[in-house]
Amino acid sequence: MANSKPVRWLPEAGSQFADPVMVADYAARDPFNPHSIDMLRALALTRRPILDVGCGCAHLTYLLTKVSNKVDAVDPSAAMLAMAQERQPLETKGKINWIHGTVEDDQDSLKGLYGMVTAADSIHWTDWHRFFPKIKSLMLPNAYLVIVERFKGPTAWKVDEKALVSYHYTEKDQGKYDPVDEISLRGYFRLDGTHVTHPILVAKTPEDYIRERHSRNGCSRSRMGTRNTKAFNKEMARIIAPYVSTDGLLHYESYTKLRWGIVL
Repeated sequence: MANSKPVRWLPEAGSQFADPVMVADYAARDPFNPHSIDMLRALALTRRPILDVGCGCAHLTYLLTKVSNKVDAVDPSAAMLAMAQERQPLETKGKINWIHGTVEDDQDSLKGLYGMVTAADSIHWTDWHRFFPKIKSLMLPNAYLVIVERFKGPTAWKVDEKALVSYHYTEKDQGKYDPVDEISLRGYFRLDGTHVTHPILVAKTPEDYIRERHSRNGCSRSRMGTRNTKAFNKEMARIIAPYVSTDGLLHYESYTKLRWGIVL
């Protein structure tokens, strides 16, 4: 069985998320559809703790507190966790246990018997050959691993944006990979179901739209460098300018995709 991962998902690329500049940009990412909680509630084993892997700045973690009063949220980036706790909604206080580190290396904080494990835009960063055996040992029988992603609907500027990103992308490997396909092919995961939410309408300033792009692998400001970042921002601003509404915001649709299954 091949354990190798695409180059763009190796630890060197994932380490970008410890960069405070990138973390600040990450806050501009689209929200998850709040209605995705209905599906998560249906998938979770009732009243059991949930493990949120690679929680980042906790866009999904906060929603998970509506499913369980005990959520263990783990992330290797101290900067991400600091932002998550700084922005934590009052109603989630006391429900989230913040854990700095990785599932693979944690020896004490993860107590196990989880009724669901979630990974929001993060499963590709884990060390697969160590991660999957570890979470299997921590999950109740028949508990689901739920892989959650968010993506934009079609936009009038998509083609031009894609070409600009491809030109400035700092990762040599620009192949298109689906993390669920990759872990399934390697025998780590069995996909049992997929659900895509109805779209939500997102309204962002052009500045925040560009910030979100810099929060993604291969487009961080630090790796692009000052000169390329300025050129990228100028061209992106030009591309989206015709589509900014009179309220000064860019409007588009965003979807949340959930895929769940059993760890093998």
